Amino acid sequence: MRISVVAAILLLAGCTSAATTVVDSSVTRTETITPSAAATGPLDTRPLVAQDAATCPLLSFQDAASIGGMRLAHLQILRQGSATVGCRFFAISSGPLAQSEHLHGQDVLEITSARYASALTAHNALARLAGTGTDPAQYTIAPGVVGVAFRATFDPGDGDRDWAIAFAKNTALVVVRTATTVTSYNALQLAQAVVGKF
Repeated sequence: MRISVVAAILLLAGCTSAATTVVDSSVTRTETITPSAAATGPLDTRPLVAQDAATCPLLSFQDAASIGGMRLAHLQILRQGSATVGCRFFAISSGPLAQSEHLHGQDVLEITSARYASALTAHNALARLAGTGTDPAQYTIAPGVVGVAFRATFDPGDGDRDWAIAFAKNTALVVVRTATTVTSYNALQLAQAVVGKF
């Protein structure tokens, strides 16, 4: 019985005719999607609030002075809400050493961080930031973590010649800014000193 049903279907299929419909697949629709700021920007956009502090949870005062190559006077922690997201170190402002090194109490080292929705958005933010500076150079910060050093404005007296370095680790973008114009080495060493905190 089953064989006769199959034979009847095949016979019927062979005896009928059908029109063939051709679908034009060459039509292309272009749609531009602009991601929202929340999709590409940091998760927390509140302003940084600086508070005088005795210690920085990211880098000791002594390490900041010796690695940064600056004589330091005091520091501030940078907060967003209740979270510490960075530190700022200030140079000495008086005495013969301050005069000989042209130090006037300005901030000479700053570490900031921001969290992004994904590692990809943090990496893209790193690329955009590095593109705003000049003389970019890629460095290994830690195994699997690559950063970009670039010149930018930090100390207004230096113009746009101060060295900074930024790196993305997981969903964090970390930026180390220095008032050093001679070499990116100090910024690199500082980034390597703090990468374990992220």
